[in-house]
Amino acid sequence: MTTWIRLAVLSGVAALVSAFLGWQAGQISVSAGAPPAPTPWELPSRPTEDTARDLAILNARHPWTNPLLAAGAGAGLPGAAGGAGAAGAGASNPKPAVWRLAGIVQRPGEDFALIVVGEPGAAKLEYRRVGDSLPDGSTLVQITADNAVTKSAGSTGEQRVYWLFRGKS
Repeated sequence: MTTWIRLAVLSGVAALVSAFLGWQAGQISVSAGAPPAPTPWELPSRPTEDTARDLAILNARHPWTNPLLAAGAGAGLPGAAGGAGAAGAGASNPKPAVWRLAGIVQRPGEDFALIVVGEPGAAKLEYRRVGDSLPDGSTLVQITADNAVTKSAGSTGEQRVYWLFRGKS
């Protein structure tokens, strides 16, 4: 009986070895070869921002000039200086504004208020940052995506909000 046991153990070991070798025989060995050379690549450079050139383009185009304001018919229009575009809460006799908000310029890390200074026929554009003074003596204290907040130069410290767009309330 010991012979049968030895024969069964040897047959089992032979079956395991042949199964293992047969399993490994199905794989194809591929040499790795030389790795491909890395392709040189870098991010494209960002063009430099030229605010003077941007301002010159805007001055040349005058996209915000309202023909009604030039004719003197727009005294109550939202874009008129001192009209409904300037919302001063509780101001009974506001100073006549010699400027108006024409746009907001948002750049990475800094916002600018684009203002129109002067009369509609001879207006010029200027950039202002938070903390800069404005033509009426007030100081720009906040710029958001659709408005600019100013603080008066007097002892009252009255704040006014100048809106780019006024929705229906």
